Amino acid sequence: MASSFLGHLSNNDHLQVMRHPAQQHNVNVIESLIRRLRQCRTFDQYDDVQRELFQHLHCREQHRSDCRRCAARLQRGRSLPALLPQLPLGVDPLDPETWRIEDLVFDRVCRQLRAVGDALAWRASGYDRRYVIALSSNASPGVMAGKTGLPAELGAATELRKRGSFALLHDLTNCLRIGDITEFKSDGSKLLYEIKSSPTAKKGPQRRRMEAAVEAVMTGGELPGRPGQRIVSPTQRCGTHIRAFVTGIDEAVRRGIAGAAISDARALTAFSFPTLAQTRSNDSARQLLDDFHAERQSAIERAGIANVLHHVTVASATRNHDFVPSVMPFALFPLPPIQAALLICDYIGFSITVAPERIADHFERLGFTADIPLVTANDSLVATDTIINVRRGSRGIRLHPGALYELLIECLDLGSWATAIAEVVDDSDAPPHPVLAFLTTRVWR
Repeated sequence: MASSFLGHLSNNDHLQVMRHPAQQHNVNVIESLIRRLRQCRTFDQYDDVQRELFQHLHCREQHRSDCRRCAARLQRGRSLPALLPQLPLGVDPLDPETWRIEDLVFDRVCRQLRAVGDALAWRASGYDRRYVIALSSNASPGVMAGKTGLPAELGAATELRKRGSFALLHDLTNCLRIGDITEFKSDGSKLLYEIKSSPTAKKGPQRRRMEAAVEAVMTGGELPGRPGQRIVSPTQRCGTHIRAFVTGIDEAVRRGIAGAAISDARALTAFSFPTLAQTRSNDSARQLLDDFHAERQSAIERAGIANVLHHVTVASATRNHDFVPSVMPFALFPLPPIQAALLICDYIGFSITVAPERIADHFERLGFTADIPLVTANDSLVATDTIINVRRGSRGIRLHPGALYELLIECLDLGSWATAIAEVVDDSDAPPHPVLAFLTTRVWR
């Protein structure tokens, strides 16, 4: 299917997706799940939230599968089944566009529900970035509904609960892609399981990946399927300016569009579709977009980065769509549950812009040389582009766009973040291709 990323949709598709009843209802579902998750204190409470999440996700995955079958029948010139999946009022089931939009919407809805599963995994693991990074090193396992081994996994989870453990189902997350279940035990330890419905099923390749993931966390072994890449967790704990971020989101909820300067020369611009719908329903999309750009430019000027050569920007919609396992899920940001849900579902959105020159300045204050090998116009960065080269003596590190995700999205303090990276660069025992698992101050919910 075509990408459901909002940035790739036509204006008409964008409107249909965001106005779809299932997408709007998903905000309420996710708000309720986030509220319950934040109240969890025991394994039983975690498991109760997981069971509710499972019901919502399984139902929506089944709906999407049914819709895809209907689309395939139409494409082959066959009649639709007598019992159709529930569709929005007024749509034509004989129009292929109806099924295409359903597919787009429910791809998004399922990913958004799994974002709550990501938050569950982070919270249950004590916000252990190493655990998440290690178990993310695999391709997506695909749809859970209809999976042959699902009954066996559910049975194993129930049995582990009876033993006093919490059995996290990986299929309920976007981020955990190795193994089927993590058992969290009362003594703080974790065990991984690969559940097979048949006792004769082969376990070799997956078991090797599980063992490699465990070694990556416990002894610094190579990440599964990523030769030369090893997790490094700097001892320097990163501070965060997340309170300034929360204030900016609050202002957008109040005004519709708002910009703010965040410490360390970053600019935040945020919007709230619900507020805009209430207060500016007569304004054109062009007017709203112009106002957003004007707020962004004002925030950039207030942040003191208007006259630099380069700007690097990350947007919430990109984080919601792209697979970035090392970044804290929005469900755990210190926002009210409704704001977190609206953010996950793209009804609230933001962009954060930073000047690489300011990052380079911080490294140079630490005694490094830092250069920026970007062309002046760098609006279309790709994952392999180098934003900054940092060196001291014979050692150095290249920072690609993905290396800035935690800094920007989690609003990490630039000074402590740069110090953490410097610690790794200076460590002669550090691997040649480190994957950084930052420690941060405890601001997450």
